[in-house]
Amino acid sequence: MKKRFVLLSVLLLLSVLPMAGVGAIDDLLTGPQTMAQYFPAETVLFGAIRTDEAYLDQLDGLGERLIDGVDTGSVPLLTPREQLDLLLAPENLSTGQLLDLFGDYAALGYVGYDDFDGPQEALLVAEIADRAGVEALLMRLNDDFIVGSEGGYTTFLSEDDQLLIGLSDTLFIAVDDSMGLPQFPLETPLHKSDKFVAAISELPAPSYNILAYADMEVLTGDLVRDAAVSGITFETPGPLAAGFTILDENTLAIDTVQRLATPASSVTVNSIDPVFPRFIPADATVVTHATDLSGLYERLMATLTDVTAASGEPAPQVQVELALAALGLDLEADLLNWTTGDYAIFGRLDVVPVLEGLLGNQFDINNRFDVGMVIEATDAIAAQNFANTVAELMTQFTAGLEGVTITADEIAGVGVTVLETTASLDPSSFVDFDIVVGANDVIFFLATRPAAETILTGDGVLLNAPDYIAAQPYVLPNATSVWYTDGEGFLIGNGAPVIVVLALLGPAIGNIFENIIEELETAPQAAAPLAPQTIAYQTQDEVALLIEQLAAFGALVRNSTASATVTADGTTLIRLTVTYNE
Repeated sequence: MKKRFVLLSVLLLLSVLPMAGVGAIDDLLTGPQTMAQYFPAETVLFGAIRTDEAYLDQLDGLGERLIDGVDTGSVPLLTPREQLDLLLAPENLSTGQLLDLFGDYAALGYVGYDDFDGPQEALLVAEIADRAGVEALLMRLNDDFIVGSEGGYTTFLSEDDQLLIGLSDTLFIAVDDSMGLPQFPLETPLHKSDKFVAAISELPAPSYNILAYADMEVLTGDLVRDAAVSGITFETPGPLAAGFTILDENTLAIDTVQRLATPASSVTVNSIDPVFPRFIPADATVVTHATDLSGLYERLMATLTDVTAASGEPAPQVQVELALAALGLDLEADLLNWTTGDYAIFGRLDVVPVLEGLLGNQFDINNRFDVGMVIEATDAIAAQNFANTVAELMTQFTAGLEGVTITADEIAGVGVTVLETTASLDPSSFVDFDIVVGANDVIFFLATRPAAETILTGDGVLLNAPDYIAAQPYVLPNATSVWYTDGEGFLIGNGAPVIVVLALLGPAIGNIFENIIEELETAPQAAAPLAPQTIAYQTQDEVALLIEQLAAFGALVRNSTASATVTADGTTLIRLTVTYNE
C-alpha cells in the first residue's frame, strides 16, 4: 500500500516547496499553465508545478543559504533535495533518478464537485521523459497492478485503491478507476475557459513555478445561496488564481487574483501616496499603510449591517454613532469628513532583547518599543479640533489615576498633548512611556514620544530607509494598501508563539527554571539518579537556542511586504513577498 503511493507523494511534495520563476505567463501553453490543456473546462480546482532538475537546483541554492544562516548544529536541517532523497531511500531511489523519469511539469485538479462530501473526480497528470523507466518503477512499487491497455495508454489498475494509472509516451495520468482515462486533445480544455484565462492573465509576474486556480463561483455557490436565505447578501466571487515565484533570486513572492463573477463596469481606485511614509519612523518594524479610512469604515459597517440584519438589533453604524455621541463626538463631522486620505499604523519592538530578558528574569521593554498612527488631514481645522477633543477625553478619563499625568508640550513647533504614565508589569518591573496626540496642517497623529518626534521633525523616516526602498520594486503598482516589515518585524510574526508563551510566564520565567533546578538538586536520590540538574539546564538552553535561531532567521530577512490593489473591473490583486539579504 505504501509503495504504490510513493510516486504520487513525491509529486505532491514538490507542489508545496518554495518556487522559482521561468517562462512567460502571457503564453498559456508554456510554463506550468500548459498543464491546463489536460483538464476539462469545468475543473473547479487546479494546481500545476515545475518538476525539473533546474527548479530543484534553485530550491537547493536558496535552502543552503537559509540553512547556513540559522543552523546551530543542534538539529539537522535538510535542503529540498536531501528531504526528497530521505523520502525515496526506502525504495532505493534517488531524487536524480526520479527526475530523470519525469518531465518538467505536473498538475492535480478536481473536475467534479459535490461539497467534497463524496468521491471526487480527481485527475493527476505529469509529463514523463522515460516511459519504459516509469513502467518499471510502477511495477517495482507494486507488483499487484493489473496491467492492460486502453486508447493508446498502458494501464495499471489497483483494485484495492480503485486507482487507475495510464502511461503514454509523454504523460503519466492517475484517476479513480470509475472515471476512465481522458483522451486528448479535449474538446473544451481548461486553458481555453474564459474564467481560467481571465484569472491567470491578471497575475502580475511574467512567470511562475506553481500556479493554482479555483472556480470560486462554483465552490462558494451553496454558501452564498444559504446566506441569501438568511437575509445575508454576499457578492458572488469569480475565479481565483495564485502564483508562486522567486523575483531577482532573493525575493519569494505569492500573487493572487480574485475576480468578480460579474466584472464591474468601472471601479474608482484610490491609490496610496508613495511619499506618505515620510511620516513613519525608519525603525518601525511593522507598518500598515492604506488610504481612505472613511471608506474602510463605511464598507465595514455595510458588511456588518448585512450580517446582523436579521437580528432585530440596531444597525452597527447606529450603535457606533450613539457611543461616540455619548463622548461628545459627531462621527461624520468630527472624523469621517477629513479621513479620506492616506493613513498608517506602525510599531517597533526589539524582539530578541525582550525574549532574552524574559528568559533571564530581567524583563524590560523600556525604550524597546514604539507605536503610532498617522492620518492625512484633508481638513486641517477639523483634524486639529479632533486632536483637541482626544486630548480632552484623555484628561477626563485619566483624572485621579495614580502615575498618569497630562501636559501640554511642543515638538518641532507643533503644539501637542502628552500623556505620561508608568505601568507596573509585576512588583519589580515597570514600563514608562509617553503618548503624544496632535495635528498640524498636514496630519493628525497619535504615537509614543520618540515616534511623534520623528513624525514632526522628518528625521530618520521610513521613506529614506534602505530596506524600505529595496522593497518598493516588489509592491504592486497603484497599490491601495501596503503592509511592510523589516527583518525584525518578520521575526515578530514567526516568533509570536514564543513571545506569547514567554510573556504569559512573565519575568518569573527565570525563577521557574531556578526552582526546578533547586527542587531536583535537593530531592532524595534514587538508586539510579537521572542527573536532573543537567536536564533542567538543557530545557532552559533549548529556549535560548530557539531565541538564537529566531534572531538568526530575522537577520536573514531584509524585508517583507503585502500589497493590494483593485483594477477598474473590480478584480483584486494581492502580492506577498519576503526578501532575503544577499
